[in-house]
Amino acid sequence: MLFKTWFSSLAFAIIFSSSSFASIRSLNDLPALGLDPASVTVSGLSAGAIMALQIGVAASDQIAGMGILAGSIYGCAQGSVMTARSLCMLSPEKISVDQFLNLAAGYASKGRVPPLANMRQQRVYIYQGTQDGVISPQSSPKIVDFVSKLIPRNQIMAELNIKAGHGYPTTNFGNSCTAEMSPWINRCSYDAAGTMLSFLYPGKIRTQRTRAVESQLMEFSQAKYDFSKANMADVGHIYIPNSCENTRGCKLHIALHGCLQNPATVGDAYVRHTGLNEWAESNRMVILYPAVNSNILVGNPNNCWDWWGYSGGNYLTRTAPQIQSILKMVKTLTR
Repeated sequence: MLFKTWFSSLAFAIIFSSSSFASIRSLNDLPALGLDPASVTVSGLSAGAIMALQIGVAASDQIAGMGILAGSIYGCAQGSVMTARSLCMLSPEKISVDQFLNLAAGYASKGRVPPLANMRQQRVYIYQGTQDGVISPQSSPKIVDFVSKLIPRNQIMAELNIKAGHGYPTTNFGNSCTAEMSPWINRCSYDAAGTMLSFLYPGKIRTQRTRAVESQLMEFSQAKYDFSKANMADVGHIYIPNSCENTRGCKLHIALHGCLQNPATVGDAYVRHTGLNEWAESNRMVILYPAVNSNILVGNPNNCWDWWGYSGGNYLTRTAPQIQSILKMVKTLTR
């Protein structure tokens, strides 16, 4: 959503967020829940999808799986917002997958990301609609090719044939399936959340989705997790089922919003309506929703996670400010 018209998207966001957070309670900090550190997965839409892949590479020793919904290949922007626009979003058919595999391997050889061999243990779910007008549908096959060189093919699921626009597909919430507007959630009669989680946690998603409990969606201060230049929002959100509040060993899934999809823009739409909370409630899983702010001064007016380098030259590595922020949250929750 990086280059969609800002003002029209914001107008739709105001409509969707008119009753934002009325029933959401606040935590002073994330609780130490003793979540299973071996069951941490991450997903996202658009810029959040690209960040999910960056975390999967930069923290492969901590991440068991990734969900990449309408994203782009690791490192594609090469530190340039213009390259992000031209190559990654509009002309991904020109991408050389080997170039970015070599980039990741170079970082690994210098210890800037963990050994790429760690990724052989990961599982990856990849989704993109055939009518995506924001990031060309030719992008996801490049992602499939990239991860296939690092991860066994039977640990990769690609859903690339749904007639959908750029958005998070759900069974019954959001805009029409081919729409491309705030809150970037589309009703497509397709449960991406359930399909993804069932694939990322094989044999561990045993119960069908149930109704989420409104009081279990909470906000927390991100201040102590805001590394220099990370540009984190004041608050993030977390869904904690009752079954995970007082017992240890629950799973943790990190869900990253896309551009123009953070809480300040779309209210509680992303943190409440993708379907993730419903699956978490019935399967002893916590959903963590970190968030970033917009910042015109660093070239990020649309609340995007950093996939082109606005937070500094280390944005693809284990020392990336935003990746450090998220991993610090994970450390607290798994304590």
